[in-house]
Amino acid sequence: QEIKNFVSWTPPISHRYSKPGVYEVSLFVEFYNDSNELVCTDLVKKSVIVGTNPLLASFSYTTSNDTIRFYDNSIGNIVSYNWDFGDGTTASSKNVLHKYKNDGLYTVCLTVKDQNNNINNVCKEIIVGNPLCKLKASFLSYKDSTNQLKVYFINTSLGGQQFYWDFGDGNISTVKNPSHTYAKMGAYTVSLLISDSANCYDRYVQKIYAGVINCLASFDYIANESTRTVSISNSSIAGNSAVYFWNFGDGTFSSVSNPVPKVYTKDGKYKISLLVYDPNTGCDDYIEKVVYINNPCKAIFSYYVDTTNKEIVLQNLSLNSNKYYWAFGDGTYSTLDNPVYTYHKPGIYKVALHVANSTNGCTDLSEAYIRTSPSDDCEADFVYRVNESAKQVYFYNRSLGQINKYFWNFGNGTTSTLMNPSVTYTKSGVYNVCLTVVDNKGISNITCKKVAITSNSCVADYEYLIQPDRKVIFNDRSLGTPTSYTWQFGDNSSGTGRHVEHVYTTNGYYLSSLKIQSGSTCNSIAYKLLNIGMPGRIKAALIANVSNSNNKAGGYPVDFIGAGLGDEVRIKWIFGDGTEDTTTTTPTHVYANPGTYTACYIISDPITEQSDTVCTLVTVTSISTPHYTNEIQIFPVPFGEHLNINLKIANASKLQISLTDLTGRTIRVFENRNIAAGVYNLRYNTLNIKPGTYLLRVQYGNQSSSHVVTKQ
Repeated sequence: QEIKNFVSWTPPISHRYSKPGVYEVSLFVEFYNDSNELVCTDLVKKSVIVGTNPLLASFSYTTSNDTIRFYDNSIGNIVSYNWDFGDGTTASSKNVLHKYKNDGLYTVCLTVKDQNNNINNVCKEIIVGNPLCKLKASFLSYKDSTNQLKVYFINTSLGGQQFYWDFGDGNISTVKNPSHTYAKMGAYTVSLLISDSANCYDRYVQKIYAGVINCLASFDYIANESTRTVSISNSSIAGNSAVYFWNFGDGTFSSVSNPVPKVYTKDGKYKISLLVYDPNTGCDDYIEKVVYINNPCKAIFSYYVDTTNKEIVLQNLSLNSNKYYWAFGDGTYSTLDNPVYTYHKPGIYKVALHVANSTNGCTDLSEAYIRTSPSDDCEADFVYRVNESAKQVYFYNRSLGQINKYFWNFGNGTTSTLMNPSVTYTKSGVYNVCLTVVDNKGISNITCKKVAITSNSCVADYEYLIQPDRKVIFNDRSLGTPTSYTWQFGDNSSGTGRHVEHVYTTNGYYLSSLKIQSGSTCNSIAYKLLNIGMPGRIKAALIANVSNSNNKAGGYPVDFIGAGLGDEVRIKWIFGDGTEDTTTTTPTHVYANPGTYTACYIISDPITEQSDTVCTLVTVTSISTPHYTNEIQIFPVPFGEHLNINLKIANASKLQISLTDLTGRTIRVFENRNIAAGVYNLRYNTLNIKPGTYLLRVQYGNQSSSHVVTKQ
């Protein structure tokens, strides 16, 4: 498995494990002379078997030029093997012979499964031939015995002369073996970047834990690509009351601790994630791994942050690919194999590498958040788990930076300012949930994700790769089991099928889309803005769909969808009737009166100081009914000089109604009194309230709700 605890050592020492298994124990030794100067260090690792009937993956190998013979030395009643040779090829025999096409440093992994569905794996670095680059980044970490928030990092890399550490909380270091004290307890993703004088680079990422952590999400898997079957073994550490949430990356999920083998219905790339929550300790942890099912293309890259020249040096390590498209997170791009890029402002940027194989048409995408240097930037992020029977979703903040404020828009008209909120939906479906965070320097950032309330949900998504000749390869990556795929390329042309290719005749910005369908159970559409030969910059696009549904707030509803190039860190909708929204990329706005309005979508990045605005004319003519949320009716929406609230209260209680702005500042307290059971038709004068978007909070008895409302 992995190191669970790392302690300072004075022989002898003992450690009690919470469950049987195979654990890798590491001993790191430092020797200092009488002048307190470090003389030497050494590290030894050994696998320790705890309990009976162990399963331990192990192998040895012999080398003959570019051919390697691998021998299985595993322990246990093994029923299946999976070899990954690190060059994009695999095998499933016990002992295998493999020939590499190129010299290089390869990570070879053996995964084994026993008759009880236990899974274990081991990886080794193998040098084939005489490669130019032999760097391999790695590190260990341990916590200070007197201060659990202080973490020491031991650099165990193979080679390397320059080092760049990102501690996952906004701080960095360039020393070889740093220590770092975290401000608060939690899990942090730490990355180590190394380079040498031969312009070789490597990167190693590991999740570490600061403070006292009472749970750990961990699992292993083994894939059978011929049957599209993935067996999973849960190796998490948590209490007996722990709750588990598995997301299999195809629109299905599970809440059992050890799910049955997962059978995928189509080839592709899937992200399997596990969220563990222990209600007794309040501890939560999250892990995700990527599984490829007959998808030969693999996008892989490493990078090094050159703080002296303020450059990001990118190294393409992709497998079975010959076309590349880099997006640097600020609207710029490159089609070079190994670009070097200079950001004009320090910050956190999402770098994406799109790859494709022009022969078989496969595609893949790899993304990483890169902190170029210390900055005031932040990045909103979150994970979640679903209680399907109760239609309840629990959200867990995973944002980067020194965050002070949180604002959640759950996509159903309700919001929260908690760090880790939950919400109960009244209807099944897929909701666009957005988290906006503000850090201690006043910098804000927004991230939105599609959240499915039921398993087997249908969500459109796709990958693409843009080539210099204006040819674009599109590949479906949708969730669910659609039977129809319709593409719109943004230039009045279209296509069908899971995989399509399109050549644009002229340069420009094009809003592409994929619509998936399967009878009445699946209907979803996704949009992505493409830059075909135009200058690299932030660019906005919008879609406005006038709705005739009577299930939305009273008035004239329009569904808006925002898209863009670059990281849409700040957004603003201006609806043309004096109201605005900054909390979601997919607002539904209700106009009070029919007419034609100029609606605008603005995206901006305070770090790069870039922005873009796009506007469109929206004409509304149809009307619908006021909006009910259980026993609450609010109208008109938007409101003008008066706001009406109708309540059905079953028991005598205290009624509290207030209006706040989106930062939580109270604008007006409408009610704060004890009332009897009954039906109440309340009307408030709102003449002096400025136009804008607000939160209306209603609380009585055990009921509490928040509603996004607008004043025109």
